[in-house]
Amino acid sequence: MRPYQIFEQYIGEHEIGNNKFTNETDLGLRLHEAGQKDTESWCCYAAEAVYKKWLDLFGEQVTDGGHNKKWHEIDKLFNGNSFLTLKNFKDAAYHIGELPAVDWMVIFVHKKGGEVSKIGNIVLGHTGIVSKINTGDITAFEYISGNV
Repeated sequence: MRPYQIFEQYIGEHEIGNNKFTNETDLGLRLHEAGQKDTESWCCYAAEAVYKKWLDLFGEQVTDGGHNKKWHEIDKLFNGNSFLTLKNFKDAAYHIGELPAVDWMVIFVHKKGGEVSKIGNIVLGHTGIVSKINTGDITAFEYISGNV
């Protein structure tokens, strides 16, 4: 099973309103474990939860705390903000591609009137996981995300 396929399993699970989840659903439980707090946007936390679940299922040998080394590594890199997460992965020397690939995280910037949207100096964005590259155009892709 691939990360995007894990994300597909969450399609149909809904927040109870205003970016709130209960721990009665797997998605809600995993979002809260990733650090999402009620009323916070959760798209980046959802990507984190998916990758962590995938690592729990298919990652390397379990080390400490019931998880493997890579799980603990990405736990430190993800952030509730898409662009801070991107910066953390760049700073940790992860490959950041210009073209999409299935199972890769995709980060979009919010713009209004052609200007990058910010709150203070925090850039606003959105995070998802690529699920399909469209035939004939490698720049056209589909993705799965939460909190849209």
